Amino acid sequence: MKIASPLILAIVLIGSAPAAVQALGYNFVSAKYLSFNSEEYGAFEDVDGKGHVVDLSLTAGPNFAVTAKLLRVQDANVIGSGVSHTAEIRTVSFGGQINMPLSIVTDLILGVGFISGEVRVNSGFGGSEDADGSEVHFGFRTIKSGNIEFNAYINKNTVEGVKHVGFSLGAAYYIGNSLAIDLDFLLDRKNRLLAIGITKYF
Repeated sequence: MKIASPLILAIVLIGSAPAAVQALGYNFVSAKYLSFNSEEYGAFEDVDGKGHVVDLSLTAGPNFAVTAKLLRVQDANVIGSGVSHTAEIRTVSFGGQINMPLSIVTDLILGVGFISGEVRVNSGFGGSEDADGSEVHFGFRTIKSGNIEFNAYINKNTVEGVKHVGFSLGAAYYIGNSLAIDLDFLLDRKNRLLAIGITKYF
């Protein structure tokens, strides 16, 4: 039974959208703590857990940045056929994004990435599986009142031929010129997710 695809899709939307970014600057490293719950993924009635995600973005031109992401969930609770199992989920992704300025403080963003994931189930199904895929996100980010950012993205992920579309909202509060506190929500009829973290710009 293929277990990796649905479990990776259950969490990969967490980090699909870029972290909050400063006006005219896309060089940053971001670390977030996350908590999520997903329903009806493949053979699983429910998946929930906590973990962390690290994002890195480096500019490679006036309107282009290369991105990398590491996401890990330990001891996720997976319920299949009424039986509870524990799992560890890891994903690594690399990609790029284009920012299209609408004004000094507002950008449209289009990004693509490649995902490589591994799932280890510690009971029940047992063993581990690998799964690869891709992601596309499109959205905007805008800064209000000088130190508050709002962003929104539509995210489409495909893992081993299984597709999923989600919508995410985020906000950031800037502390000075090089630090921000981030808060992200995932809006989806099958997913509930909250992530909070900190971003350092350089």
